[in-house]
Order: sequence, then C-alpha cells, then structure tokens
Amino acid sequence: FIIIVLLSPIIEEIFFRGTVLAYLRSTKYGKKNIWFAIIGQALLFSLAHLGAYVTGIYNYPSFVSGFNAFQANISSFGVALVFGTIAGAWVSKDGIRNLTFSIIFHIILNLIIFTSLTIVYIG
Repeated sequence: FIIIVLLSPIIEEIFFRGTVLAYLRSTKYGKKNIWFAIIGQALLFSLAHLGAYVTGIYNYPSFVSGFNAFQANISSFGVALVFGTIAGAWVSKDGIRNLTFSIIFHIILNLIIFTSLTIVYIG
C-alpha cells in the first residue's frame, strides 16, 4: 500500500513532471512549443507504465495468454497518457509550476485503483 499509493506517485512525479518535463522544455523544440515537452513526458510516462506488462509477457504459460494480457492492459497506456498530459499541462501553467497538485492527483488515482483491485481480489 505505502509503495503503490504513496511512494510511487511521489517518485514518478518528481522524475517525469519534474526532471523529464524540465529537460524537454529546455530543448530547442521545447522552447518553441511547450506541448512538445508536455506530450513527450506523457508518452514516456505511459511507456513506463506499459513496460511492466510488456516485460511480464513471457511469464505467462503461452504466448497467446501473454498477448491477451498485454491487450487487456493496453488501456493503462491510454489512461497514463491522459493523466500525464493533464498533469504536465497543469505543472507547466504560468504561476503554478508546482508538483503538489500532480502528486496529490496521482496519489488519489493510485488509491482508487489499489482499493478497486483489492475489492475485486477479495470478492
């Protein structure tokens, strides 16, 4: 619970919205168009969340069951992309530039997912 709901969101927000977004904003393309940096960090964030499913595909009894699990979890890519874009846009707003909102938002989303999975698993 502590790792998934509290620590991961803090570390991920500092890394993706803090470090990666700041780096992409400092590039030639990021200086011209802030959306390059926002979408870029959101894509990397999404790929990081999808990567867990891709690397685990070989742990399934057959390729077909692994591929089916991958397809079922492709929605995590879309959700992470939308979240990363919203959080990146919020953090990039003039006058805000603070990770507090994105960290709290990320904690709330992970809490919802964690409790939903726990209820499904127990039930």
